[in-house]
Amino acid sequence: MVNCNISYDNNQQGIYFSGQTLSGAIEITNEKNRSIKGITLKIEGFAKCKWTEHEGSGKHRRTIYYKGREDYISTFSYLIGSYNGEAIDLAEGVHKFNFICALPPQLPTSLESKYGYIRYQIKVEVERPWKSDFKFCYAFTVLKPLDLNFENQSLKLPLKAEVSKSFFLGFSNKNLYMSAEVPFCGYVSGQSAPVSVSINNESGVEVYEITIELMKIIYYNSDTPRMRTRRREEKVAMTKHQGVPAKKKGAAMGNLVIPAVPPTNTGTCRTIQVFYEILVTAKTSGMHRNLTVVLPITIGTVPLLSTYQNIYPALQQDQIQSGWNIQPSTSQATYPATQPAYSTLETSYPSAPVANLNPDLPPPSYQEAMMTTTQEVDNEEGLNDQQAFNPKYPVFNFANQAPMPSQALAPPPYSLPPTDTKNEKKPL
Repeated sequence: MVNCNISYDNNQQGIYFSGQTLSGAIEITNEKNRSIKGITLKIEGFAKCKWTEHEGSGKHRRTIYYKGREDYISTFSYLIGSYNGEAIDLAEGVHKFNFICALPPQLPTSLESKYGYIRYQIKVEVERPWKSDFKFCYAFTVLKPLDLNFENQSLKLPLKAEVSKSFFLGFSNKNLYMSAEVPFCGYVSGQSAPVSVSINNESGVEVYEITIELMKIIYYNSDTPRMRTRRREEKVAMTKHQGVPAKKKGAAMGNLVIPAVPPTNTGTCRTIQVFYEILVTAKTSGMHRNLTVVLPITIGTVPLLSTYQNIYPALQQDQIQSGWNIQPSTSQATYPATQPAYSTLETSYPSAPVANLNPDLPPPSYQEAMMTTTQEVDNEEGLNDQQAFNPKYPVFNFANQAPMPSQALAPPPYSLPPTDTKNEKKPL
């Protein structure tokens, strides 16, 4: 039997920012002397999506398999041996190999989801002549820094949206008005998004409940057999509030605490894109459709400067578990370090994850992602059911959350066409 273990230099949990240097040691434990062709190392990163749809009916019904893929990094090398070389003896005992690889600066953030993933992994194979090879695969997390202070300046501004809906009841045609507001549009995991909701219910229909939800919107883009986009919505946080009776006014103040989720990804990956929005819903009684307000927000890895004073360092134990604390490397390789082809990239980033490359910002902890599912995605790339991988994302410790937006009175009546403003969702 052959076992394999990978340790990362100064980075216990294997969490890296794009542009940093991936390095560590591979430890092969061989229980007996055996003849091998060689030991190979492959470091790769790619995005992949896959889903099925059905077309036609009856005997003409068929299943369409949509797939998309985008490769970012792929290196291959022999730790010992060679492809055309003769068989060599691998002695009983422990064998260690160093490796190093510079990660490209524009790698998208790791993501695991229902119909696809953005994954970075290390593959080690012990090749044997005339026998099946021993194969091992280990995934690690890559984070693409997203500093909200250098994104669109509108992220620092308040956002407010108003909608109305008409109900025709007999000879009466009265409106339901709702507005929702957030103090700014850029957030990070661990932060609370304060949402202010005002309702002016002039209609005779009761609003029995108000919900405020944080939705993660994922778009999967295929390139085989043709270009097609699939949309998936995942609810990652929600609060519920008391409704507003007919002919009354009311308000709700909600705080959505953002859990460990991947940052917004709109441009670095064309196969999978991630957006976030706050969805406020006024649930009406009877057969009437609900009234909804959508507030798009951006989730980054570095919070807005105006919120720095509310951030405290993460607990020491959390930092140790997350791999943020840098410990001296103890790996002692007995073989020369292997440097894959893509390792000449010069970078100013350190080789272990830091909060945001800003010493003024207290460090976050790193926590496993929420709402991660991969069972419906083929695992032919290396990971199996026993190696379920869940990326980790920075979560900041906001001891004092941002103040709630000023509570506004219900908006006065205003003239809008009496159309249904419910947001229609694209079918999955």
